[in-house]
Amino acid sequence: MMPVAEMIESLYSQGVIEQDLGEFGSARTHFEKFLQHWGAADTHLPQAR
Repeated sequence: MMPVAEMIESLYSQGVIEQDLGEFGSARTHFEKFLQHWGAADTHLPQAR
């Protein structure tokens, strides 16, 4: 089983690949899933505010 962090990063990578291939609907879906998991991960850092 893939570790959770790698699974989340793979959502982003898949979105990038699909975007490069022009598959924008699928890319958007993967980016949205990525952001659901990681979207607010660093909001405690001053650089992210």
